[in-house]
Amino acid sequence: MSTHRRSHHHTSSSRRRSSVSDPADTISVASSDLSKTPASPAGINSLLHVLVKQSSYSGAGALVLAFCVFSFTQFSNILVPPQPRAESISPLRRSLQEENFNSQDYLIPIVDPSSSKDVGILWQESPFALSVNSYYQCMGKRITGKIEQNGAMSTHVDIQEDWTDAMAKLALMPADISGLVKSGEVDDLLVATDQPMAAVKSLLSEKQKGKILGIFHHPVESVAFLFSQLNHSENIPQYREKFIANMESDLLVKKIVGIKPTDEVSVADLKVAMDFVREYVVVGLMSEQEESIRRFNKALGLDTRLSSNCTAGSESVALDEEQRIAPNSAEWNAISMKSPLDMMLYKFMEKLFEEQVEIFDESYDLATHSDQVLWNDTFNPSHLADFDGSYPNELETPFLWHVPRSGGSHVQDFYWCLGSTLANQVGGEPRFNKIVPRHLLKEFQPWKEHGNEAKVLNVDMSTRNGIVHAKSLGLLSQKDVPKPDLIFSTQFYYLSTILFSSQHKARVFSLFRHPVDRAFSRFRSLQTVNKAWANLSVEEWAAQDNDEANWMVRQLVHKNQDETVTIKDLDAAKAIVRDKFVVGLCEKYQESLHRFNKLLGIDIDDAKYAKCVQAHGISPEGSAKVAKGSPAYVTLMSVNFLDAMLYQYVEELFESQGELFNY
Repeated sequence: MSTHRRSHHHTSSSRRRSSVSDPADTISVASSDLSKTPASPAGINSLLHVLVKQSSYSGAGALVLAFCVFSFTQFSNILVPPQPRAESISPLRRSLQEENFNSQDYLIPIVDPSSSKDVGILWQESPFALSVNSYYQCMGKRITGKIEQNGAMSTHVDIQEDWTDAMAKLALMPADISGLVKSGEVDDLLVATDQPMAAVKSLLSEKQKGKILGIFHHPVESVAFLFSQLNHSENIPQYREKFIANMESDLLVKKIVGIKPTDEVSVADLKVAMDFVREYVVVGLMSEQEESIRRFNKALGLDTRLSSNCTAGSESVALDEEQRIAPNSAEWNAISMKSPLDMMLYKFMEKLFEEQVEIFDESYDLATHSDQVLWNDTFNPSHLADFDGSYPNELETPFLWHVPRSGGSHVQDFYWCLGSTLANQVGGEPRFNKIVPRHLLKEFQPWKEHGNEAKVLNVDMSTRNGIVHAKSLGLLSQKDVPKPDLIFSTQFYYLSTILFSSQHKARVFSLFRHPVDRAFSRFRSLQTVNKAWANLSVEEWAAQDNDEANWMVRQLVHKNQDETVTIKDLDAAKAIVRDKFVVGLCEKYQESLHRFNKLLGIDIDDAKYAKCVQAHGISPEGSAKVAKGSPAYVTLMSVNFLDAMLYQYVEELFESQGELFNY
């Protein structure tokens, strides 16, 4: 973890903003740094030698050779600061205040926490930032958009075309992204782009706001990486030789203030860019990637406990040692002088990175750690529909939370019998890989050849990775893919936080069983499959098997077996069940099934219904039970005390919810 965390006193938002050094001071300091070492032809040739000496000069490498020859004859012109042009400034040149939109109305200041309905704009100026994409995809985010490395080197943009509009089109591919945002279906959406202002202008509005998260790399090192790419790649689709002489200078500043790459910028433009970044950009640095991700997660309101299986940096690309440019060398300063305002802006960003830590370690913590911490730290409750006795609407999906050994599988079979399409663990089993593809969401009948008409989706809802994969295929979020009638899974937390959203909520119901009876049923089942436990007493098993200890409470509040569950966790679990669940009891199976059917709008007059009730409507509760007061009962009760308290509360809820089902 980065060392940028530090102790400090609480300050107000206005004080934090003013604590950042005035942009004019940064401009003055950076200007003096840039003038220390003048560029020299020798230095330029040295850089070229480093960048091109490994090139291939034959076959598929012809394009690279063309670049190298072209560079030697024109590279000096590229690196020398451009001379002022005689023609008037293009009418496209506008400061942020003169644009057709007001960014202050469209963007959320960095000091204000975001909500799940806000659009995240991931500004990826660094060519090394693909690992950040991979991290957020692993976290369950939908990454959409198109990153263009260089506008002036794009194969799609004509030199005479309106650059702002053209880059807006390119940066926001696929084309339907604007409709996606305007529809309000933005939960877990990150727009990845290197054209942030085009994204703001094209996608956001006063009603649909967003927050910019920027990951930046030193401008000189970014240029070095670009030349390395051109030197080593045999196919550069963005490369256009005629644009080499017009390679962009001060591109960062130009993007922010809405200026074409071929136009000029001034210190006034730099001041506008600095003010904008200070107010509206969560600054991240590739040199501090772990700390940057931590801040992004806070800005997005993500539960970082989800990230234990996700890492950022595994796909990072680094320059070889011989390709690096030494700071303050002739090459370094020649490139710096090509983009002096970007260099000043980056220095300003480094200062912001140091100072923004106060915002994310104070303001965000104060906003999220309140009286509702037990609930909000578990997941966003807006992802689950409140239970009020109404039917699910078309944007809600029934979710049967399966408590093992409680009759849930019996309920699953009943709905299969009725012809429902389920998303559970079956569709993701490897044995069906030859039947259905894995890159598209499909409905299929896995046992049709055996006369079983059960229908499933080709996803696995039993694991976190399976849920992330299902989300990436568009499950629930896309209209043109199959939608299940019912989701069946034990994974309450991951489904709640990853798959469901405030636009596509879950309507949750579950069948509960007394935890002592449930634990004893599991013990008897394990004895039949594991000979080592055949002669083990239930007391001995309970003492050494901790996987079952307070399983329900742990699942609801997302605590693993290494974490202690407390009465506060029990209270949080009760609140979740009370507000979000239709509860059923295994010992009152038929009555519970009737409530579930009413919730789902099942037609009980259908001929198939009577047939399925006859086949699957009998209580699955077994006859083997532990006698109350026996040593085994006392042992299992002590191990599952919090679950027992939760079950007692569920029994009370079952009685009170009966009024909503005309009981």
